[in-house]
Amino acid sequence: MRTGIALIMGFTAATAFLAASAQTTKPSASAPASSPATAASQSAGYKIVLSSKSVVGEKYYLSEKSKSRGQKIILSPGKKALQEEFGHEFEGTIQVLKVNEKGKTTEKSVIVDKCIFIKDDKKTDVLPKGTEVVASWIDGKKVFRLKDDSTKLSEDATKVLQQIITLSPDSPTDDEAFGTSKLVMAGESWPLNREILAKRFSADMRLEQQLKPDDIKGQVKFHGVIIRDGFVLLDIGIEIEISNFKLSAPNNAEFKNSSVNSSMRGVKSADTAQRPPTESSNSGKMESSFITTSPDGTKIEGTISYETKTETSIKPLN
Repeated sequence: MRTGIALIMGFTAATAFLAASAQTTKPSASAPASSPATAASQSAGYKIVLSSKSVVGEKYYLSEKSKSRGQKIILSPGKKALQEEFGHEFEGTIQVLKVNEKGKTTEKSVIVDKCIFIKDDKKTDVLPKGTEVVASWIDGKKVFRLKDDSTKLSEDATKVLQQIITLSPDSPTDDEAFGTSKLVMAGESWPLNREILAKRFSADMRLEQQLKPDDIKGQVKFHGVIIRDGFVLLDIGIEIEISNFKLSAPNNAEFKNSSVNSSMRGVKSADTAQRPPTESSNSGKMESSFITTSPDGTKIEGTISYETKTETSIKPLN
């Protein structure tokens, strides 16, 4: 289940889009496919563990589809709407190459089966089947290179890899940000760790000032138990709302009244020693109003919105 990291990555992409746009519905997530669980399993209390330590050599197959839509509406002078759609489709094998002392991955290899970048109605195959890419965490950021160093990765290929490859060894764990130490029964909720999330989102989003814990609302909910192929899976959802923040804007532009709503739904194994196939969905919406000035001095006002939805499945291979 890709939880906090996936949400943060989506917010980072959204703020980049909004900044570029200024210069020139609350989301929902569906429940994973399920089989009926017994009354006993639904009434039991469970320890929720969202994070697990990586092991060198660990392999899994990743499938992901993502679609995003950005819209800029000019309200004054005149009225005009500009829209852009983009996304990706990816399938491939991921292997852990290096971990740090905390068991967090610092380097992965990616063997591509499918890597497609989508812009409006055009799909482009940006990495051929069989391509092997190495993703490393260097000086606080993800760095990608082809394993054979034969050519340089294209900009569109890098965009897709930035979205699908999660590397954040310096970040708090999902248990620290979204977990609870209590035994939880199906239907129960608990609060987010707003202090940790305020620091994390402030570091990754393009903001003029740090978020405060009070700017963040939301909860984590244990929706219930799913029995699948002999595995006991815990169906977990996360809802986050961020408001009262100000995005950094280029040149003479100014953002105001910015907000984010995001939802995640996915499954984790009740037994942390097991690694069953899992799936998750993330959806989010960011909105902001802006004021800027054109080269001829005309004042321009408008709104910008960015919506995204991602479906991910992970199948362990060893």
